[in-house]
Amino acid sequence: MTEQLYPGSRHSLPVRRPQLPFDTAIPRHWAGGNAVASRAFNGLQVCFPQGERFFLRSVKDLLSRISDVGLMAFPKPVVERARDAELTTRGTA
Repeated sequence: MTEQLYPGSRHSLPVRRPQLPFDTAIPRHWAGGNAVASRAFNGLQVCFPQGERFFLRSVKDLLSRISDVGLMAFPKPVVERARDAELTTRGTA
């Protein structure tokens, strides 16, 4: 990550240029073919990373309380995918 001083600023800002692999199998308007809904959900994903992290911490904290084997199969891959996505977004993957 490089640091740049922008015109009119006294502070340098890190410039991130993550090289993210995008799956071309996912359609551009993935929310039922609806462009507005797709953009809205994409925007929510960007705006609420703290809430997502809270949700994932909560799920991880409660995993030990799940006794149903069928139910146990759901949260682990969700948590793993979210962790991988966060690491990729941070550039630490």
